[in-house]
Amino acid sequence: VTQPVAAWTGYLGVWHFDSAGFSDGKIGGCASKPVVIADGSAYNPTAPAQFTASGWFKASHAISDDYPRIFQRAGVWQVELDPGPLLYAGTSTYGDGNYLRGDEISDIESDWVHLSFVYSGTDIRMYVNGQYRRTAVVPKAAEAGSAAFAIGSQTDGKRGFDGLFDEVRLSDGAADEARVAAEYAAMADAAFFAYDLN
Repeated sequence: VTQPVAAWTGYLGVWHFDSAGFSDGKIGGCASKPVVIADGSAYNPTAPAQFTASGWFKASHAISDDYPRIFQRAGVWQVELDPGPLLYAGTSTYGDGNYLRGDEISDIESDWVHLSFVYSGTDIRMYVNGQYRRTAVVPKAAEAGSAAFAIGSQTDGKRGFDGLFDEVRLSDGAADEARVAAEYAAMADAAFFAYDLN
């Protein structure tokens, strides 16, 4: 499960986790152990520092003071959970105003929550379950190069997310609000792709 399936058009990586050993995912299987890719050069966006990271997450218990990571690109950007739980997303050197402080998302401690983070090159937008939450202007992210990429922890394996994650996607470019909402709806509502053939 350390490598994604062949990425669909517009995606840099898509991880279904169907063979990760868990059958109780949001969509089929899911994962509980961090995925760390030492050489992240295959996951660089076409337009410099414009990407969308998304996925389903469900915590096993209340978020601790350990500040678990949802995503991290070493020295470039990261998303973490703080006690509350509160979402934070930032670029390059974390802190000193280089991040977006999100809303409380207590649902993640009892149910699957879909999280999306859109970086345009100048700001980060946060979405929870397909709904826009906040935007913050942040410093431009550093060039990623071959920087490591991690799902569910830091790239050194520390500060792991204690829970499950599923259908993680890294998209090329900054998705607009309609695309984020559609991606969520396609997985949250089976009727989204239902067609009346009569």
